[in-house]
Amino acid sequence: MNIFELIFEQYWDQLLILIGLAFIAIKYILENKRRKNEIIEEIFRAGKIKAINEFLEQYADQSAFWLEIPYYDIIEGKFRGKEVDEIVRPGLNKLEKSFYRLSIYLNDSEYNDYITLVENIRKINRRLSESYRNFNFFNKKDISQTNEFYYVQSDMLKENELILREIVRCFRTNFKK
Repeated sequence: MNIFELIFEQYWDQLLILIGLAFIAIKYILENKRRKNEIIEEIFRAGKIKAINEFLEQYADQSAFWLEIPYYDIIEGKFRGKEVDEIVRPGLNKLEKSFYRLSIYLNDSEYNDYITLVENIRKINRRLSESYRNFNFFNKKDISQTNEFYYVQSDMLKENELILREIVRCFRTNFKK
């Protein structure tokens, strides 16, 4: 009789207990790893939802701001450049800050949608700045700068509305689970 047969015959019940304990330990380790991954995923998911909500709030504020801004008065020079910046920059900064916070959680296709929203708001801001600089103070009846601003504002906000619909659709699909 060789040593393995001897060990198996005399200690088979202890071997079964050891093998059973090994399987229990392996199962415990794998279960803990799975739970840890689920917790990390849930924390990530909650962070992403919070960041999306914050971004959408800031975007809604900016969208409303650009619809309500007295752009004709600004373009016509009733405000100084510094005053315009004090009106425009805080909301734009908040939007960009919330975007950068959100970008941590985004994959490439999501990132492209959100950056387009921010870029379109930046385009509106740039158009306001250009219109302000290019306004003809000697011919105040020339409303071409205000018209150009209005068209850029309108086009960018319409494009953003379509992007937002797609974002909301994807959000509902991804977070229904």
